[in-house]
Amino acid sequence: MSQTDEDIRKVLEGNIEQYGEVVRACEPVVRAVIAATVPDAGRVDDLTQETFLTAYRKLRRYRSGTNFTAWLRVIARNLALNERRRWIRRTEFLDRHRADLEAALEKEIRAAVEALPDNAVAAVRECVAKLDNKTRALIENFYFKGLSVKELASQMKMTEGAIRVALFRARQEVAALLKKEGVMP
Repeated sequence: MSQTDEDIRKVLEGNIEQYGEVVRACEPVVRAVIAATVPDAGRVDDLTQETFLTAYRKLRRYRSGTNFTAWLRVIARNLALNERRRWIRRTEFLDRHRADLEAALEKEIRAAVEALPDNAVAAVRECVAKLDNKTRALIENFYFKGLSVKELASQMKMTEGAIRVALFRARQEVAALLKKEGVMP
């Protein structure tokens, strides 16, 4: 009996903590399968976790003595392929409808821009200047210099998800400052 099979036996007998050993032993293989399949690298962590949760729920279906890693790779591959199909559908939808969406929104965007006070851009820059250094750098690099979330994550040694959250909070901060300045209702 392999060490992994022994760990699984203990998990099935009620020692749930032993599943951590299974995860540590198999995680690199699962990550590799997922990373090779999904086009969005930001989804690898979530899909890896989902793979181990799915495997845990189905652990009684695994037959001891067979190749657990191969069984886990099938689960990871299926989840990754499903995610890949979702990503392709979403991308194709956006590509197909982007022009229509932009045309529909153009009139509203134009009206919103025209309703802005003349000093709006200057007010935004002033508000950004009032932010703490890290938040200001994030805003400037993303909006003014055009760096991608991936580039910012690498540069700031954060995950892409953390960058998205930080950008959301930074936008909220700027909006609050703009309201305080009377630039935004």
